[in-house]
Amino acid sequence: TGQETLQALLVDCAVPQAAYTDEIFEIEFRHFNKEDMQRALRAAGQSDQGTFVHSASETLYTNTAAIDPSAPLSREEAIAQATQTGIRYFAALGIDVVETPVIVERPYDLDAFMEGEAQRYAHMYSDIQPFMERAQTQWVRTHRYETRSAAYTRVTFAVMVEGMRCFTQPSYPAGYCDEPGARVGFEVSACVLVSDSGVLVEASTSHIPQIKARRQLSADEAGQYAALLSQTGSSSLIRSESWQAALSAALQDASHIGGLFAGTEDHLYQNQQMASPVTAYGYQAVITEIVPCLSAITQDEWAMFWVIDVQRQYADGYRY
Repeated sequence: TGQETLQALLVDCAVPQAAYTDEIFEIEFRHFNKEDMQRALRAAGQSDQGTFVHSASETLYTNTAAIDPSAPLSREEAIAQATQTGIRYFAALGIDVVETPVIVERPYDLDAFMEGEAQRYAHMYSDIQPFMERAQTQWVRTHRYETRSAAYTRVTFAVMVEGMRCFTQPSYPAGYCDEPGARVGFEVSACVLVSDSGVLVEASTSHIPQIKARRQLSADEAGQYAALLSQTGSSSLIRSESWQAALSAALQDASHIGGLFAGTEDHLYQNQQMASPVTAYGYQAVITEIVPCLSAITQDEWAMFWVIDVQRQYADGYRY
């Protein structure tokens, strides 16, 4: 009907760092062999025995020794230990990571999983029991054949190259004539699985970049970014000369950012598994981070984009 709906948007983040240099970077992926991984393991104070898998762009180390994973640590202590173990290992491999992890999980700990689900759902719905029952059923089904105990922490890091953060899920146009919208995507990450007893049980890397060459962005290439952004395949990437301009672009076109529109009103919710509806609480959208990063524009070239992270904030201040 032509009516406008206005919503309040909270921006609550540290002042973003300046944009990276406006260049196009020619990238290649680093290769690590078994000897590289063994040297890094020893430098990190870990066993250098196990199985080693490596390809042109990925690695996986698995410690096959029988260990006692348990230790008298709190979950917070186990997470801190696993994070530092990962940082030491990747530093020894010569990989620069963002020390604040992207993801921290207790992948075999049902109690930790259920506590996290209960906390999240308690802020979202008036009755969490239907969601908790479904969550536990799904967890048990997906872990049916798992033999590891709860005493492990998995930490996934974002990767940096020459001090610049890399987007974790880059993609670029595939160039298929019959599928002009097709894209080639991949993961850039560094991940460890550490027992509570301090043993590095698994370590993996994926598509760790290094810069072969760099050149200034030409005026013609700058103009081509407008077309590129309409095909990025990722709503979280914004091409702009500054974080202020990136934020302005996101506010003018919310398709750049997932979750920017809030559901501010409480409403009734019911799915097929629920006997009666519950109240789904309203929330406000909050921008919690604005960061520059590098991402792919072609098979061999990367450039700088902005990533804006958004969370939901509920009336009691809880964010998710």
